[in-house]
Amino acid sequence: KYGIPKKYFNELLEGMRFDIEGGAIKSLADLERYSYLVAGTVGGMCAHLVTKPSASIIEAAIDLGIAMQITNILRDVSADVLIGRIYLPEDMMRQYGLKESDIRQGRFTEGSAVLMAELAAIAQQKYERAEIVVRRLPKNNRRPILIALGLYREILMRIEQREFRVYNTRVRLNILQKLWLVIRTR
Repeated sequence: KYGIPKKYFNELLEGMRFDIEGGAIKSLADLERYSYLVAGTVGGMCAHLVTKPSASIIEAAIDLGIAMQITNILRDVSADVLIGRIYLPEDMMRQYGLKESDIRQGRFTEGSAVLMAELAAIAQQKYERAEIVVRRLPKNNRRPILIALGLYREILMRIEQREFRVYNTRVRLNILQKLWLVIRTR
């Protein structure tokens, strides 16, 4: 009915398979690919539900999905390691001297902050690019997307405000913060 390409469904399943099989994120390219598979594809699907998407709308929807996934990864780094998953790129962890044991034991290092700041900057760029395109959508279609973008971006900003000290805690918004964001989103 909506003309959603089957490739998005197949790629989403590929992302789920990666998680089930315990795949490794070896590089930033791997992280971006994984984020595309598990969240960018959902953005691509949603673009077809909201409008007849142009190439720029599809790209923005995919960027938004990837940004949201990177935000989730930064928010959930401690919870993920406890279930045997690390989504931070292995090469970046080595580069900044970050070890799985640091995360597991809640030992925050300067390298942790630098690595996470790099990933946060990538997510912020993707939020910015997506927002420009989303703001061009018809008002009824854009507001729910802007609310979702705003909620996730606010979580990322709070992670940044904590200077990425997110081990053994979960950054979240309370109901009043969410409500305020919904009210002010136009």
